[in-house]
Amino acid sequence: MKDQPETDSKQVEELTRLRQQVAHLEQVEEALRQSEARQQALLSVIPELIYRVHRDGTILDFTPPKDFGLLIIEGDCIGRQLAEVLPVEMARERLHHIAQALTTGTPQIYEYQISVEGKPCWREVRVVGCDEDEALVIVRDFSKRQQMELDLRDALRKLSLYIENSPLAVIERDRNCQITCWSRQAEVLFGWQAEEVIGKLVGDWPFVFVSDVDRVKRTMEALRNYEQQHNISLNRNYTKDGSVIDCEWHNSALLDESGQLISTLSVALDVTERKRSEESIRRSAAEINQVFNMLPNFVWKFCLNTPNSYEFVYASDIVTELSGIAKQEFLQNPQIWNTYIDADRESQEAIQTAWQAIQQGEPYRVVYLFHTLHRGPRWFETTARPAIEAGKLYYYGSTTDITERKQAEEALQLSEERYRTLVAASAQVIWRANPAGEIFSASTTWQELTGQSQQELQGYGWLNAVHPDDREPVQTIWARALEQKNVCEVEYRIRDQVGSYRDLKVRAVPMLLKDGSVREWIGTCTDITEQKQAEAALRINEERFRLAVDNFPDVFVIYDAERRLQFVNAEGVRRSGHTEESLLGHTDDELFPPEVTDNYLPTLQRAIETRTAQTAECTIVLPTIGTHTLIVTYVPLLNGQGEIHQILGITRDITASKQAEANRLAQERAKQLEAEMLELQRLHQLKDDFLSTVSHELRTPMSNIRMAIRMFEIVLKQAGLLPSESEVPAQPANRIAQYLQLLSTECEREISLINDLLDLQRLDAGMQAFNLERVQLQSWLPEQLHSFQERAHNRQQTLHLALPPELPAFNCDASCLERILCELLNNACKYTPPGEHITVSVYAGSDFMQFQVCNTGVEIPERELPFIFDRFYRIPGADSWRQGGTGLGLALVQKLVSSMGGSIRAESLPEETCFTVALPLGHSAAS
Repeated sequence: MKDQPETDSKQVEELTRLRQQVAHLEQVEEALRQSEARQQALLSVIPELIYRVHRDGTILDFTPPKDFGLLIIEGDCIGRQLAEVLPVEMARERLHHIAQALTTGTPQIYEYQISVEGKPCWREVRVVGCDEDEALVIVRDFSKRQQMELDLRDALRKLSLYIENSPLAVIERDRNCQITCWSRQAEVLFGWQAEEVIGKLVGDWPFVFVSDVDRVKRTMEALRNYEQQHNISLNRNYTKDGSVIDCEWHNSALLDESGQLISTLSVALDVTERKRSEESIRRSAAEINQVFNMLPNFVWKFCLNTPNSYEFVYASDIVTELSGIAKQEFLQNPQIWNTYIDADRESQEAIQTAWQAIQQGEPYRVVYLFHTLHRGPRWFETTARPAIEAGKLYYYGSTTDITERKQAEEALQLSEERYRTLVAASAQVIWRANPAGEIFSASTTWQELTGQSQQELQGYGWLNAVHPDDREPVQTIWARALEQKNVCEVEYRIRDQVGSYRDLKVRAVPMLLKDGSVREWIGTCTDITEQKQAEAALRINEERFRLAVDNFPDVFVIYDAERRLQFVNAEGVRRSGHTEESLLGHTDDELFPPEVTDNYLPTLQRAIETRTAQTAECTIVLPTIGTHTLIVTYVPLLNGQGEIHQILGITRDITASKQAEANRLAQERAKQLEAEMLELQRLHQLKDDFLSTVSHELRTPMSNIRMAIRMFEIVLKQAGLLPSESEVPAQPANRIAQYLQLLSTECEREISLINDLLDLQRLDAGMQAFNLERVQLQSWLPEQLHSFQERAHNRQQTLHLALPPELPAFNCDASCLERILCELLNNACKYTPPGEHITVSVYAGSDFMQFQVCNTGVEIPERELPFIFDRFYRIPGADSWRQGGTGLGLALVQKLVSSMGGSIRAESLPEETCFTVALPLGHSAAS
């Protein structure tokens, strides 16, 4: 019984352990279910058909994607043989590849074609062994890609056939503008065979007409520079036999997926005959249009598009003069003409008659009242005839202004009535005389004016009322008019009822019969006494006004409402360079070029539009006065109806005051610039003095530091703390040597910087002395390059000297030349990557010796080239060897070359940089 508790305890522990295992198994099963769910979700979105199959062909798992073109469903496949769900041959081939994949352990890939719903489909099958007896089969549908490839091949075949059989010449150039395709029609059109031009540039043979070369280059450059992808050009080309033809070129740029140019394709069409025909048609049309424009009537043509719509296809230029409507507006809006036809019954019936005739395709002739935009209402007569062209109904017509004729007809009908009314109501004296000039009738106004009765004035009795001094001249003029049967106009004085004399203006007109004889005379007498007095007063005022404005120092003009000059004072005539007669009656546009009028006419136009005074400042150039600054003022004068009838213009010359102000400002600015220049010179001198002083002050301490480093090195070696060169240093001694070497290197760099600054200061001050000597470059140059050979070799660079066998004697300062070449070679070694080349070449010109140092594998950005010779300038990120530098080397080289009378330039080519130094052959400028 004592063992019972112990047994129960063990059972409880075992039960607890089993429960934990069950819980763990449940967790594993849940994780497995989630994993399978994720796997099924992943497989459901994969576009390929994936299934597992046993070596014997039994399908173990099957996951078809949507829209794969299968005729079976998932439940039908699992557990079945491949031969049951696939065609026999397909199943046999698949089992073969499954066996191969399981046997060799390598994936098997093959393609096949089937027909799904009557459409060809292409599939790729991948078989991968996943166990000893199981394989994973992945089937991918690449029908779209295959179909696209087939379509592309078919399109290329069709394009090739089109190019070979096209009536157009097809030419293709690569990105270097070399011809790669020259079609058969190009051979026919231009005469050159394909083998004669393939691989050539267009400029390699006489192909483009000389005067069209630049335009063709610009057209092709627009494609090559990605400014355009397509363009069309017209130019002339030579054929092989030397003749010239006109061609229309359709050019396109072919780009790859990244937008880079592959080639340019051009299609050329011979348009020589077309251009000749077009030119002939253009000349004929111009001649016909010129004839139509010379006619006094308006000629037009319209097309009837539908029974209720039409459009004008031609209108002669006189349409604007006739109606005030712009020609372009008339052609664009065919209904605009009808909007200005009067709304009276007669005009509207005429338009209705014309429209009915058009509906029936018949000719018509109508008369109507038209409200022109510039001349008011005018009577127009329109005549038109139909014509059928290309199956459409056209009307050719002309419109004539018959206002004068219409008015004459109306005047003829109303003349008698008007005459009677005029006689009764007019303040004028209206009289009638027989062919002999004897008055037999006069209106009562004569008696009211002179006191003579009808009996007293008849015959020549009216002469008794004429001033005695005017009687004989009046009789002479009247007798001559009777003889010549012409209109008689005369002015004379008559005595009124109170005994005063008044001025009369008399006009007599003969009424002729058909045979030319006079039937009677009709005349009028108008009292112009007040008019004469007003004219006299006006003349006095005009003389005073003229005298005043002619003494103005300013230009004074008067325009009418159409901007025509009515008055110009003496100063305006002088400045214009014209005579007064040639100015009056003309607009400024007619007298002066646009470059003059564009400066002040906008102010005049603004005054007209706003009807208010306008003032502006402008600058004009006239041959008579040169360039002047003016203030122009325009004041519009309005009549009783608020309309402009005159514009006053005053122009004041402010050139002198402007020039005085400009001179004052210029003097002030000159003084300011002079002060700034002096300050800059002082600062520049301070900078030079500072650099010189600092360099001199630092040179001695740095020399002492260098000596101290040397002595420190000797002491360390004697103390055994620094091994000799043949000994292998211990670790602490190695660190001491590194520190000592670092100290020595930095010291040498500072000394080099100080020396460069002093050298530049001496060169700037012109204190550098040059010792000329004869240098034999054939032997001298190899010695200078010897020290750089090992350096280049250690850096895996190739240093090459290109020295001609014969060079003339060269007089120069050898030390300066050595300094120049060393600096350039230092730069080349510093910036040349491993595996690249450094080349030093020499060339002798007629009066100079040229040295060139080039290194490959590196190039200077174009934006950095202008600053390459600046002091302390270094190209960011260019020192791949991390050697550092002062940034004074190239500045010192440029200064040395300039002081020796030579020149230096830097060039950056693709993957190459060149420095070229040219020195005088005989002697340097410093000598």
